[in-house]
Amino acid sequence: MLYGIIDIGSNTVRMNVYSYNKKHFSKIFSEKETLGLIAYVDKNNKLPKKAIKKLINVLKNMQKDLEVLHIHDFTAFTTASIRNVDNSDEVVSCVKDEIGMNVIILPSEDEAKFSFIGAKENCHKKDGVVVDSGGGSTEIVIYEDNKVKESYSMPIGSLNLFNEYVSHILPNDEERKLIESRVFEEIEKLNINYDKKIPFMCGVGGTIRAVNNMLSELGMIQKKNCIPVEMLTELEKKLSNGDRSSYDIILHVKPSRIHTIVPGLLIFKVLTKYFKCKEVQVSKFGVREGFFIENVYNKYINE
Repeated sequence: MLYGIIDIGSNTVRMNVYSYNKKHFSKIFSEKETLGLIAYVDKNNKLPKKAIKKLINVLKNMQKDLEVLHIHDFTAFTTASIRNVDNSDEVVSCVKDEIGMNVIILPSEDEAKFSFIGAKENCHKKDGVVVDSGGGSTEIVIYEDNKVKESYSMPIGSLNLFNEYVSHILPNDEERKLIESRVFEEIEKLNINYDKKIPFMCGVGGTIRAVNNMLSELGMIQKKNCIPVEMLTELEKKLSNGDRSSYDIILHVKPSRIHTIVPGLLIFKVLTKYFKCKEVQVSKFGVREGFFIENVYNKYINE
């Protein structure tokens, strides 16, 4: 059995294809287009027609790829990229009218839930906090004994922080301080009702995966996918020299994230400090896998 998931994010549009049977599932194909939808949002908080057209072209190509693979069962959903604009209904209607594709707008609560379900496939500690940080939002799920205790959503991500605070490609000292202050402000707005220390964080999303790859490439972590929190600060220092070496590190590992990696890194740095975490385990699974598990796979194996 094959199933496709298309995830329209603030920075990228991703399509995964999963093969599954009664015993297990696996990702067999993945495609990504860096679109940066959030950068097109105008002063009226609307996605303009030229951006909608670009999105439709990307989705049309992915639709064709699914047809070539003879995959007829798929779901397309969107998160903060379209959820947070004032013309979200117009966007999904245009997609439906142009190419016949239904796009589900995931509420932030569902995004957090699916991120948790996906992350738990990789992160096996029974207590902790899952943080899924994308281009336009950051979902936070506190869990105990593998059950959700609290979930929250912040309307900030690596791309909208870059757009708002960074004047060049990498933020300078003042801009980094402003970004950190903004993240703290957004955390305070959540009124998190949880006063225990949380030593373990499970990190989800392209930013933390890129951070993990850089730390591994630089020999700064002994075990890939497990980041001691102090290494986040050490990597920030290496990426903040303001010289060619800072750019070279990113260009060598993840060039498509050269402008968003530091804002995204600062989100995780502030959150680990807030929750008093000691380590971040990086999950290769997230909202796409969580959606698939909850809405497709679990229903299939329970038939």
